[in-house]
Amino acid sequence: DVAFAAAEVCKGNPTVFLNNTTISSGRINTVNWDFGDGNVSTLRNPRYVYGNEGIYTAKLYVTSERGCLDSAIVSIRVNPTPVPGFSFQDICARDIAGFTSQANISSGSISNYSWNLGNGIVITGPVVNQTYSVPGTYFIKHIAISDKNCKDSLTKQLTVFPRASVNFTAPSVCIGNITSFKNNTFLSKGSIAYNWTFGDGKGATEISPFHTYSFPGTYNVTLFALTSDNCADSYSLPVSVFPGPNASFNVQDVCKNVEATFINTSSVSSGTLFFSWSFGDGFTSSENSPKHLYGSPGNYNVSLTATTDNNCAASISKTLTVNPVPQAGFIFNEACFKDTTYFNNQSLISTGQLDFTWELSGNTKSNLKNPAVIYDSASVFPVKLTAISKAGCKDSVIKNVIVNPLPATSFTANPVCWKSPLEFKNETQIKTGAIQTYNWNLGDGTNSIDINPKKIYEKPGKYEVTLVAISNKGCRKDTTKEVEVRTLPMANFTFQDVCVNAPASFTNNSILEGEYLNYF
Repeated sequence: DVAFAAAEVCKGNPTVFLNNTTISSGRINTVNWDFGDGNVSTLRNPRYVYGNEGIYTAKLYVTSERGCLDSAIVSIRVNPTPVPGFSFQDICARDIAGFTSQANISSGSISNYSWNLGNGIVITGPVVNQTYSVPGTYFIKHIAISDKNCKDSLTKQLTVFPRASVNFTAPSVCIGNITSFKNNTFLSKGSIAYNWTFGDGKGATEISPFHTYSFPGTYNVTLFALTSDNCADSYSLPVSVFPGPNASFNVQDVCKNVEATFINTSSVSSGTLFFSWSFGDGFTSSENSPKHLYGSPGNYNVSLTATTDNNCAASISKTLTVNPVPQAGFIFNEACFKDTTYFNNQSLISTGQLDFTWELSGNTKSNLKNPAVIYDSASVFPVKLTAISKAGCKDSVIKNVIVNPLPATSFTANPVCWKSPLEFKNETQIKTGAIQTYNWNLGDGTNSIDINPKKIYEKPGKYEVTLVAISNKGCRKDTTKEVEVRTLPMANFTFQDVCVNAPASFTNNSILEGEYLNYF
């Protein structure tokens, strides 16, 4: 009783033929199999792999020991096996790898797509995506399973390229200074091409470039790194460029003993300024707009450094001239009224020329170096001399100028007769001081220094007498008066002798020219 069984198989898998032949008596002598594809076997239960899918008519011929022969026929189905295939692209670490199945089957359908992604993950689907964080080589196995549960697999190698670990540092700088970019990018394998954008429209391709910004501000700097495996990454960092100060100040040249005032005009667009002054004479200050008194004249190099709270600094220097101050001084003669007072200017200055202003009295002024003046009265006059340098430095001195009064010279002398002493009464006075000397010119060639002299003239007549009075300050004044020494009359008379009791006649012959005489 010939019988056998064989299950459906997938192409490439062995078909197991199970011989179920029985005989009621005796025994089976030979077994011959015809697999239907031209191949045979004499095994009792053979295993056979068909070369192609399809339906095969398998025959089993069985002969008993008595030569009795029988056979059986069974249709054998060999199902097609899917042809696996898939597409993908190598990726960079942290990118998504997309796997698309390209499996096909000659008949039937594919019912299941299975993937072993090489990283311990198994997933199903005709299209799958997977992110690979770690660079390396991954073996991707794709299994295609048909609706008959026939399956085949295909393994391909996925390369996950390393990415560059992009990083850089850059210090904050002050405007005008160079920003130095330090590239700290790391790549485990391969080479890198760099592209920098500095945030101001400019860029560079150096590994660690230098850049100078034109304006202060915060710039978003980006470093792009492209590996030799075409993996692109970037890193951005805000870079600060601090505004620099504008150091500036105003100061005017000063005279010695006058404080120099420094007007700080420094500025900065943002932030706080701190100041450092060097006055050029060893002294310093941190004030905003200081004042400083210099000890001696000269030229001083004054510098100001303005520093922001971001340590951006700017400096400026100017030359300040401290001009010498003149020393005003003068001497003068102590004059008498109506005499000239001469002023001798003794003002001094270490360098340069001087101009002068005299305030001599009232509205009387002069710009001469050594003026002379005749005062209109005897008094004390405050005189002020101001000495002015070409730089405008000045000094003044005031002195009281004394104009001594003249004596009020006067005398009286009554007329006298000849041969009588003429007495002079000195009536001279002076407002201040004292009369020191009197000189008399008595008009006849004689002199006297007596205060009130007496004089007997040798001849009668009129005499011009001059009195000169000299004060203790040497001031002299004279006055001249005419004095008279009158002529004596010449008494004379004549008579004739007469007889007693006769009248005597006396003739007066006395004479005095031009004068009327009295007689007794």
